[in-house]
Amino acid sequence: MEKTTPTEEAYVQLVQERVGDKVQEAQATMRQVAERLQSTSDASFGSVYRESSFPYYIFRNGRLLVWSEHRFVPDYAQLAAYPTPHLVDLPQGQFILLREVISRQAQRYDFFLLIPISRHHKSETTYLRSGYDPAIFPTAPQSLSREAVPGTYVIAGPANKPLFWIAPPEPSLYRSQFVPFRTLLFMALSAVLFGIYVWLWVKRLKSRHRYGLGFVLLATYLLLLRVLMLRFSIPFGLLDGTIFNPAYYPASGLSPSLGDLLLNALVCMLLLLFVAGTYFRTVTYQWLIRQPDVPKAGLSFLLILGSYGAFFGYYQALIDIYEKSPFSLDISLSITFNALKITGLVVFVVLSSLYFLLTHLLLILYIRLNKRLGRGLLILLVATLVAWVVAYALGRRLEWVFGLHTLYVFVLYGTRLARAFYGFRYATTLYYFLGAFVCAFVTTCVVHQQEVWKDRQQKKEFGQKMLREDDPFTEFSLKNAQASIAADADIQAVFAQNPSLSRELIQQQVRSVHLDRYLDRYQVEITSFDAQGRPLDNRPGVPDYSFYRQLYTTPDYATGYPGVFFINQAREEAWKTYVCFVEVPGSSAPLGYVVLECKQAHELPKSTYPELLLDNQFVQAPETREYSYALYESGSRLYSSGAYNYERKFPTRLLEDSTLYQPGISWDGYRHVGERGLNQRRIVVSSQAWTWKGVLANFSFLYLILVVVAGLVLAGHAVYQGLSPMKLTYSTKIQVLLNAAFMIPLFIVLFFVLRVINSHYEENQSQNYLSNTHNFSATILNYLTDFEGGKMSKDYLRQEIQRMAQDADLDINLYDTQGRLFIASKPWMYQSGVLSPYLNPEAYRRIIEEQDREVLLPESLGTQTYSTTYVGIKAGNQSLLGVVSVPYFDSKPDLDRQISDIVASVLVIFTAMLLVFLAVSYVASNLLLTPLRVLASKLSGTNLNQLNKPLEWRSRDEIGTLIRQYNQMLVNLQNNKQALSASEKQAAWREMAKQVAHEIKNPLTPMKLTLQQLQRTVRRDDPQALEKVSKAMESIIEQIDNIGQIAQSFSDIAKMPLPQKEVFEVTSVLEKASDLYASDSKITLERQIQPGPIYILGDRHQFGASITNLILNAIQSVPDSRRATVSLRLHIHDDDVLIEISDNGSGIPPNIRSRVFLPNFTTREGGSGLGLAMAKRIIEHAGGSIWFETEEGVGTTFHLSIPIADEEISDEAQSF
Repeated sequence: MEKTTPTEEAYVQLVQERVGDKVQEAQATMRQVAERLQSTSDASFGSVYRESSFPYYIFRNGRLLVWSEHRFVPDYAQLAAYPTPHLVDLPQGQFILLREVISRQAQRYDFFLLIPISRHHKSETTYLRSGYDPAIFPTAPQSLSREAVPGTYVIAGPANKPLFWIAPPEPSLYRSQFVPFRTLLFMALSAVLFGIYVWLWVKRLKSRHRYGLGFVLLATYLLLLRVLMLRFSIPFGLLDGTIFNPAYYPASGLSPSLGDLLLNALVCMLLLLFVAGTYFRTVTYQWLIRQPDVPKAGLSFLLILGSYGAFFGYYQALIDIYEKSPFSLDISLSITFNALKITGLVVFVVLSSLYFLLTHLLLILYIRLNKRLGRGLLILLVATLVAWVVAYALGRRLEWVFGLHTLYVFVLYGTRLARAFYGFRYATTLYYFLGAFVCAFVTTCVVHQQEVWKDRQQKKEFGQKMLREDDPFTEFSLKNAQASIAADADIQAVFAQNPSLSRELIQQQVRSVHLDRYLDRYQVEITSFDAQGRPLDNRPGVPDYSFYRQLYTTPDYATGYPGVFFINQAREEAWKTYVCFVEVPGSSAPLGYVVLECKQAHELPKSTYPELLLDNQFVQAPETREYSYALYESGSRLYSSGAYNYERKFPTRLLEDSTLYQPGISWDGYRHVGERGLNQRRIVVSSQAWTWKGVLANFSFLYLILVVVAGLVLAGHAVYQGLSPMKLTYSTKIQVLLNAAFMIPLFIVLFFVLRVINSHYEENQSQNYLSNTHNFSATILNYLTDFEGGKMSKDYLRQEIQRMAQDADLDINLYDTQGRLFIASKPWMYQSGVLSPYLNPEAYRRIIEEQDREVLLPESLGTQTYSTTYVGIKAGNQSLLGVVSVPYFDSKPDLDRQISDIVASVLVIFTAMLLVFLAVSYVASNLLLTPLRVLASKLSGTNLNQLNKPLEWRSRDEIGTLIRQYNQMLVNLQNNKQALSASEKQAAWREMAKQVAHEIKNPLTPMKLTLQQLQRTVRRDDPQALEKVSKAMESIIEQIDNIGQIAQSFSDIAKMPLPQKEVFEVTSVLEKASDLYASDSKITLERQIQPGPIYILGDRHQFGASITNLILNAIQSVPDSRRATVSLRLHIHDDDVLIEISDNGSGIPPNIRSRVFLPNFTTREGGSGLGLAMAKRIIEHAGGSIWFETEEGVGTTFHLSIPIADEEISDEAQSF
């Protein structure tokens, strides 16, 4: 034995654990069923049977009593020969056999239970697939055997008894599936923790304004993570399923599966979100917007080309998903949602988000670079023309849907709607919904184009198969039928005995036993001849065997199989014909001959049974069942089939139109596609034309998905911002609440309507199926009565049932009262072993045991699910004669089609109502807000310095009450203004007098002392008196000058103009004010200004002068012994603009801090003392505040807090 690897050990251990779990579960089932068997008095089917996930069978004295699985039932001899537990090989696959013998009332009961290990089907088909049970084997082993061979590992059962030996698969196929759990946990935690560490570093870099480095770090981590996941097939190697399985989406090495495509798209979206949140703070962005016009124009041109590139990538990605994935996004064709389709829809949402984000980033920068509308439109037009020319030169097909992107770009630029991306306004909702509209429209176009292409290809393929000169599978089927008929002992006996009904008996035996279900698409005529070649048909004019031989056995008709001939001559009654000659051998000479004429039927069978037995290459697409088609030769119609009337509605001149063959034409409400064959043959395949209803339904479905996602994003954005209560404008609140009041109930109604409709259609379908089966049972009752009375043979009864089934295009099965198949309209399914000849155990219990009249049960064959009705046939005395079974293979597709039609109508109506209501809510909110806007405008203009006019409002509503209160407020305001004016004047003069008195006293005191000193000096006759008098006089003059300056300062205060109220952009004012000192080499100026535009309300010029004065004060406060460093910062906190001006000066002493903002107070020689007082007045006039923080010897920081202008006002200021 070779050395065992850890991976192989893990694989074998997992299989062993799963087998052990299955055995324990099976043993528990056996105990429960055995207890029921021993506790019942009659040991009937109904008293013992219970549903189980394992097939089990109970035989009483060797005869089958109970079965839990009707799709296959082994013989007693197949199971009784093995001990328990044991691995057994059956025609249906390999199973672990568990057995228990129960003796009861002198009866022997053998209880067999099978645990599936692998399933085997005679032929691989669309629905029937062989393979190992994935519930036991995560990956199929290389081999499985009952005996130990080199390189295999034992799998044991109860009591460690060996069950079988397996050879693990190639390690590369499953190595990652068996990585120890601790290793997986360690790897996952490492990736998560390292990701958190990277994110913390990114946040730290963002706080330091190192946005580019943060982006590189985040992108490196995400890309490295994806590379490692792709290299080691994670998560496909760890998870079972279809999402990460490359077989279901073979795209490329970067996206080997649909799940990997989703992860890649999510990585791109995370990076774009990072860029969207930081680009306007970067140095590169500031540098770009300061470039001259010519470089801006070139960059703008590239931005528009980039947007077209983004659209083309989005468009091509949608096409790739549709072409390479096995599902359809067409809601009008299928409403079935599996894991792949749901993942595809998620990928669609993420790709749409990527297109929306990338277009937003390109357009918002384009808007910033092109403020002048005319210039921007011109560049946009030129770039659009160049994009179309480049696409044409590169050979890219220009679909008309590209014009939608052009319109989208023009709308975004013209309305500046992209600016609403940041924040939460109603314009943000409109922006998101507009992007959803464009993405849904584009995807709808892709879906429609791909469905048209798919329909055309299917019709071409259908036409090619119908025009094909031969059919290899038909030839193969006839060769098998030839061999099986010749070896049939019953047919040989009929020829040897030559009874009176030998022709009918041979036909019945051939049809019921030897004809492959694939031949149902042919009309098969069976002619039999005796040993001399005479027909067994007594009708006159029937040719003999030699006539057929001479007519068909020519080299031109020969095929690769002896005795099988192909006659490709179109006739009115047939498309093409196969003839098979069968010689029935005897002991020394032929007993007779059988000739099979297979004529291509015009109407193809619609039953699913044949497809269960056919290889994939021979199965037509389900849509082909609805096709009409016509065969033409030399311009003349040979025959046609289907609902379309080619004779009256399809002109033959269209056969010469090349468009008919590529890409097809629409005519008279149908889509027609032609295909040319040999011998001037042409076929036209037609189906009903596409309706706008289906296209609108697809758009509605995709649009509603994006609207729901956009709504969740908006809600998440609101929560993330911590809006409690949400800081929304009144108009936004009205519109959001109106939309929510409409959309939420509508979604609820939509959900319940679809549930009710689905339930109603399911019930209606079930009733129709049961009613049809009751009709069949009523007819069969008459036949059974004749059969029980000896008036009808079983063969004749079979023919009548087959005729009924053929007329109804259904399969009808008749079971006896023991649950055994008595007659089948198409017995090949039972003869081939796909189904067993036993009744569904649930139907047996309900109808035979409990005497129910009818039951409809869901059933399956392989992956095909369907519904089957069972109806009991009772005689006049209410005794049960049998059970009729009718499988409806199209039950789920039919139900889906009906529901899809209703869903399409509901979605179209719902989306139309949504769009209309969005417009109505917008108009309604504007109507409601118009008086409020007028009132707000008046309130903003209300000023004590002017006459305020009252408003007129005639309606006696809430707005009228508000306006009346406003008018009354104006009256009160006017009265109070006069009183306030007088009071303010008095207070102002008192304060002024107090201040003037204080300031004048200060210089008068030294003047008085100086004069007194002068008096004493003059009296002492001091020789230096003259000099002293001179100095004293100079001092007096200087103090008088100071008094004059004080008086002038008060005069300047009186003359200072009132600040104006206007909306202006504050960052540009700060940049301009700081630029005055940026070139001064004696100071260091540090600027950290958040990128704008940021709008405030105030006096632009006086605000700039105040900032300049504050910067100058900061510079002058620094001693000469150190280099002046001034820091200017601007950022937004909540709804306020915060400005900080810091210096490294001496600081402000505590004893004068309270007088900093007083007029005429200064600490500098020659200072007027008005700068800070004026700054305080200007900032407070703008609704803000100013304060300072200082530390002696370290420096001082002045803080300014000013409210951001209202959104509506700022929007008006932004318009240009």
